Amino acid sequence: MVEGPGCKLKGERLARLKGQHVVQTQWGRNRPKRPNTYQNGRQRLPQKLLLFAHVTFASQIRKSAETTGISPVVRDASKGSGVEQEDTTSEKSDHLVGLPLSNVETLGKELFVYFGETCLRVHFGMNGSVQIKGQKNKGFQKTSEPVLTLTLTVDSVSFHDCTVQIRSTSNCHEKYVQFQHLDICSSHFSLSQATRTVSCHGDRMLCDVLLDQTVLPGVGNIIKNEALFDSGLQPSLKVLQLKEEHVKHLVKMTRDFSMLFYKCRKEGRALSRHCKVYNKQCCGQCQGRITVCRMGENGRMTYFCERCQTRDPETIINNKSNGSKVAQGTGRSNTVVCCKLHNKVCVERTVRKKGDNYGRPFFCCSMPRGKQCKFFQWADDNFPLCNHGERCVKRTVLKQGANNGREFYTCRLERGKQCGFFQWV
Repeated sequence: MVEGPGCKLKGERLARLKGQHVVQTQWGRNRPKRPNTYQNGRQRLPQKLLLFAHVTFASQIRKSAETTGISPVVRDASKGSGVEQEDTTSEKSDHLVGLPLSNVETLGKELFVYFGETCLRVHFGMNGSVQIKGQKNKGFQKTSEPVLTLTLTVDSVSFHDCTVQIRSTSNCHEKYVQFQHLDICSSHFSLSQATRTVSCHGDRMLCDVLLDQTVLPGVGNIIKNEALFDSGLQPSLKVLQLKEEHVKHLVKMTRDFSMLFYKCRKEGRALSRHCKVYNKQCCGQCQGRITVCRMGENGRMTYFCERCQTRDPETIINNKSNGSKVAQGTGRSNTVVCCKLHNKVCVERTVRKKGDNYGRPFFCCSMPRGKQCKFFQWADDNFPLCNHGERCVKRTVLKQGANNGREFYTCRLERGKQCGFFQWV
């Protein structure tokens, strides 16, 4: 997922193009498709769904407004929701031709590119990227056909693997002004205002509040896990269990790690060197075993150390001075593979492209994008064969308990076709 820091950097690159005029717009095959059902050229959604979305979002905004002093702006569902009123078709993008790129703003994970009264709203999703022809695109790797390409006076811009929508400038800028003091990467970020906003969600778990984009825009799963570790709090704690000083400290740790994230991405340094729990099997502080599970309203992957993070906020102690290390079995393979060019330890990735190799692990260079060599090696050559004679896949126990975090081999086929093979790593 492209989190707030990555979106902010993309916005800074696009801001260098201000003043250039649009010469041509071209949508790719991955452009937003027209829904099957329309009314007056716009998507018609069930009224019950619109009212439910309206009431839910309105209640969240009003909760924040009560403590932040920001006036909530909520449309009347009976007059049409934002979903109905926004036109994301390619025809409207033709109106951009001849207009200058007047401004660029980022809000959390959203990017707003303004062309007069029209705005492009971009959400980069998991792997979204932007390529600017005419600039040195450090670390850019073309992975798919662009969703939208804008030919400008001097440069051209293409958006890949993301969602692009046509919206009005007034609506987007209004949202930016409303939430800029909560944006975790913004220069306008207000610690006191963010603390008050988080405190409004007393009956929710910390892991859910941090990921709520109406509370702290820009916080993603990496930031969530590392900020909770730095604050010494377990993700299952509820906000009401914390004192104001604890909430303020959590928000500060979230802001600090977000800015570290931003700095690493801007300078091309590996963020993983600063991560203590995210995607780890051993705690970066005490070397104890990391608990890995799906937690919260949306079941997001959550990593935490039961030794360094407490369920009792009153017992928070800075354990960084404790140099003791706890050796616990993690089930991780001891295989160490180094790339040939840099002679550095490789990282293990998983094939995400649909096909015969989907889900297979492989080793590749651990250097940041733009500096990586082309080293590649399958990581499952030594995996056992299942009863089908196929190479097994490696899974991790997510259920909390004695075996949490342990890895095991199982049949790679989909559910219903698996042979039942099981073996601990």
